[in-house]
Parts: sequence; C-alpha cells; structure tokens
Amino acid sequence: MRITSRICVLLLATSVAGCTLPLANSEDQLPLVENRFPIRVEPQVATIVVPVGADGSLQARDGDRVRVFADAWKLRGYGLLGVSSEGPVAPEVALRDVRAILAAANVGENSMRVSGDRAGDAGRGASVSLTFMTDTAVAESCAGNWSEDMGEEPRNLPYPNFACSSQQNLAAILEDPRDLIQPRQQDPSDAMRRGVVLDKYRKGEPTATQTDTSKESGEVSNVAKE
Repeated sequence: MRITSRICVLLLATSVAGCTLPLANSEDQLPLVENRFPIRVEPQVATIVVPVGADGSLQARDGDRVRVFADAWKLRGYGLLGVSSEGPVAPEVALRDVRAILAAANVGENSMRVSGDRAGDAGRGASVSLTFMTDTAVAESCAGNWSEDMGEEPRNLPYPNFACSSQQNLAAILEDPRDLIQPRQQDPSDAMRRGVVLDKYRKGEPTATQTDTSKESGEVSNVAKE
C-alpha cells in the first residue's frame, strides 16, 4: 500500500513539474524589440534631376525644388553638394541659375562639387543633377509570420511579428536617423527667461507662465450659446 502511494506521489510530482517547467519565463526568452527588429542607419545618396528649358534656363517651379533640396542638405546631408549637368548641349544658363539659387540659400562655393558636362541621350534634352550623401533609417522587414495562435498563449510571450510595425513606423518618421547613433547637443538655455524667473522668485511672486484658462477647460468657442 505504501509503495503504491509513493508511486502515485512520484507520478503526480512528475506531471506537475512537466506542466510548470515549460511555462516558466526568463529574460532570455523575452528578447528586446530593438534586437528582434533592429533599425539600421545606412548611408544613402539623395538626388534630384532638374530639366532644362528650351532657352537653357530653369523653370520657376524647378528653382523651388533646388531651394528645398539645398535646405535638406543643410539639415540632413554631409559632405559636398554635388552639381552636374548632362545633355547634348551644355546648359550654362541653368548651371548659373542653380549656383545662384544655392548661393542665396547660403551654400558657399567651397561646399559644392561642380562636375563637368556629361554627354547624355540626345532625345532626353539637357538637365542638371544635384546630389548629396545622407543617412537613412532602415527597419528590419516584417516576416508576416502569423502561425501562432494569439488567443491562446499561456506563457504570455509576444507573437513573432510583435512590434515590427512600430519599428517600421519609427524608422519612417525619424527627422534625422543620426539621432539613433548619438543624441543632439542641448540647446542653450534662455538667459532672459531665467532672469525673469529668478527675479519673481526673489520677490515671492508666482514663476509659472500665465496660460489661457479657456484653453485649459477645453472650451473651443462661444458660438451659438445665446
């Protein structure tokens, strides 16, 4: 009788252990999102091609494109801003217009790399290309693995695609991918505002900035109240 009881207890303990051990979670079983779907910062060449008109000059809308491209280079680019022409006819007027637009955008001559004319397809006409090196954020591709039943997960572990979309969205909305490598320098403090706050503090006056109470209440408009 005692032997039978011991066998039953042993079998019960074994079955309980068999049910509980696989359910135990640990840190190594829950990898971080940035390790499962990492975001890489890779170099990329940003390029625009500006067509040259029949008179050899730029159209007004293309001049705006050049200005926007120059602002993007100052914000996210590094290295020299490349300017090159292509076509059966050298677009001297267009090159002069482009360099004038860049100079007006505070892009100095020493920041440009102007290439000689390149022969192109005679049927395509002349054009001016601008290029610069920048960084882009590339997220790990989502595998689309939905093989696991998300409605039944006793160990409460994430499913294979968990947080992949979030990583993709983060890589797409980053203003400067270099922020993932190192933080930006902190902006200098507002000395005038600091002086005002300290002066009010010495006088025992409230130092908080006054706000519009109507906005805090959530009230949008008083129209149609009467």
